[in-house]
Amino acid sequence: MAGVDPRGDLAPRDVVARRLWQLGREGGAFLDATALPAGWTQAFPTVVAACRRHGLDPCSTPLPVTPAAHFHT
Repeated sequence: MAGVDPRGDLAPRDVVARRLWQLGREGGAFLDATALPAGWTQAFPTVVAACRRHGLDPCSTPLPVTPAAHFHT
């Protein structure tokens, strides 16, 4: 969030979501997990399985991200 909000990584959700939306229109925003230490896939097996179900390998390819609406009840 450098250059977008002075709070950096602590920017509020609406600011982050707006920037992700803008990046999506400009070619995309990605989460690069390729440099994470060995063993992270064992710590997050559900995430890895969901990625692979969609044809993505988070160990070798950056993952596309987009803002989404959610709420808690």
